[in-house]
Amino acid sequence: MNEKKSNGINGNAMNVVKRIFNALVFFIRLENELSHIQNDINELKTEINELHKRINHVENRIDRLYEILIDVLDHVKK
Repeated sequence: MNEKKSNGINGNAMNVVKRIFNALVFFIRLENELSHIQNDINELKTEINELHKRINHVENRIDRLYEILIDVLDHVKK
């Protein structure tokens, strides 16, 4: 009977160790996934900044075109 009790305690201890191990594996995988997500976010931030620069460049070009158009129209009026 002591042998069964001893095996039961060892079995319970082994189950606890397995659960702890599985939890550690889960957290390591989670950390890895979060790292990949953070890298993706950083890449998106870089792309958004580049798009913002391009939009500003296009806005500046449009502003210059309007200035030219206004100058041309002013000369035609005179």
